[in-house]
Amino acid sequence: MTNTSTPTDEHLLALISDNCPDLIALLDANGCFVYSNTAHFIRLGRDVQSLVGITVFELVHPEDAGGFEKAITGSAKRRTVFSVSARWVSESGRGARFDSLGKWITADGGRSQYLLLCSRQSASHENARKTPVESPEVRLEALHLLARAEGEKNHVARAIHDDLGQKLTALTLELSLWKTELDSGQSKSVNAIREKIAVLTELANGMINFTRQVTATLRPRVLEEFGLVAALEWHLEKVQQQTGMACSLSEDCPRCEMDPFIAAQLFKLVEEVIQLRLRATCKSLHLRLLAQDDTLVVVFEDSSKDRQLSPEITARIRLLGGEIQVSNEEKSIVIALPMKPAAMLLD
Repeated sequence: MTNTSTPTDEHLLALISDNCPDLIALLDANGCFVYSNTAHFIRLGRDVQSLVGITVFELVHPEDAGGFEKAITGSAKRRTVFSVSARWVSESGRGARFDSLGKWITADGGRSQYLLLCSRQSASHENARKTPVESPEVRLEALHLLARAEGEKNHVARAIHDDLGQKLTALTLELSLWKTELDSGQSKSVNAIREKIAVLTELANGMINFTRQVTATLRPRVLEEFGLVAALEWHLEKVQQQTGMACSLSEDCPRCEMDPFIAAQLFKLVEEVIQLRLRATCKSLHLRLLAQDDTLVVVFEDSSKDRQLSPEITARIRLLGGEIQVSNEEKSIVIALPMKPAAMLLD
């Protein structure tokens, strides 16, 4: 026989809140979680039990926490409904913007007050996350990056023509003259032969060095053979030797399988950010490479003040489906990229 017992009101409310896609929370007067629905785990990876006793401000991005707290305290005095938009930080460290509605309510005959907070992920953030290359703004950025890539290819082509082409021409000419002299029976002293060999050797070494420089610029061999961590160590050592800027690297990527495309893109981003740090007269730089769930995170930490990033860097990160955070207070730049590129991006 089927059980047709009527669920209690409390059970019905639990069903509604736990199946709601929005973040629903009840906070005490200090902003500490008293209750949170399962959407906090789905959206932020925050276990419901782990939230009890911590403040909501610990979940809000530090740069938005001040405005978030101001909106809450201001509404507490007026007892009015308030709205506020802020970035919330997931358990993995990634941020997402949520639009929140809140209202202070009383209980126990007015002796206690609680904050009922409902937060919905911003539609603009959701659309940007689902379709990273469909908006006109991002498409314009993509065209700009393609134009820049074409310019870089032209620059490499000119460098090969001007440097390597001239050396090959000179080498061919020297060999042709030497062959003509030998065919005509002109005798050469040992010293003259040594001088000629020295000239040819210098030309050959110049071409070898140039080829290595071009190859390293396009994609260092150590990246493909030994992986991203080894490539970053190699690059930081080279930067330190060439510029004198103290560089260090720490990594926490246990058994993470990086997509070669993403690894190459992250290495290129690190190169460009380091160049910007050098222009900002940075004296020391520490890189932290982390693997969090399905995300690669690289953190730049230094003591300089200027942390302006170029539009090209921001555009590339957005097109890769990643995120970037710049904090002058924490003296850091954080770049997060998915470990695997979206299929639509590869297409």
